[in-house]
Amino acid sequence: MTILFTDLVAFSSWALHRSDDEIVRLLDAVNRTTRDVIHRHGGVVIKTMGDGAMAAFDSDSAIEATFEAVEAVGQIDVADGYRPILRAGLHTGTPQRVKGDLIGVDVNIAARVAEAASGGEVLASETVFTIADRTRYQLRPRRFKAKGAPRKLQVYAVRPLY
Repeated sequence: MTILFTDLVAFSSWALHRSDDEIVRLLDAVNRTTRDVIHRHGGVVIKTMGDGAMAAFDSDSAIEATFEAVEAVGQIDVADGYRPILRAGLHTGTPQRVKGDLIGVDVNIAARVAEAASGGEVLASETVFTIADRTRYQLRPRRFKAKGAPRKLQVYAVRPLY
C-alpha cells in the first residue's frame, strides 16, 4: 500500500489573521479538490488533519494522483491573499488498518517524507518504486534524514513524464 501525506505550505501563518469562515472555506475547497483527485485515481482519503490529509493507494497511481492534487490545489482561489500550495510525501509499506485508520512505522515514514517536501513538491521514498514504474517519472535524489525513518532510505523528488 502506498501512503500519501499532504500539507499546506504557510497555512498557519495565513490563518492567524483570518476569520474562521475564511479558513473553513479554504479547507473545504482544498479537501474537496484533494479527495476528488485521489478518488479518481483509485485512492482513499483516510483522514484529514487540519490543513493536511492522509490517503492510501493499492495501485501504482499514487504519484500521478498526488502530482495532480498538488496542481489542482494550486489553482484554488477562494482565500484573499493566499494561494494554497501543497507539499506531499509518498511511501509504500505495510501499515496496519485499525478502525478506519492506518498505523505503523510505514505511516510515520510517509509523514516524515511529506515534511521534507518543499511547496509544490512531491517526494517519494524508494519503496514507492516497488509498485510504480520508475521509467515513467523524472526522479531527482533528495537528501533525507528524519527521526523514525531508516537511515539509508532514498527519497526522490518525482514528476510524471507525461
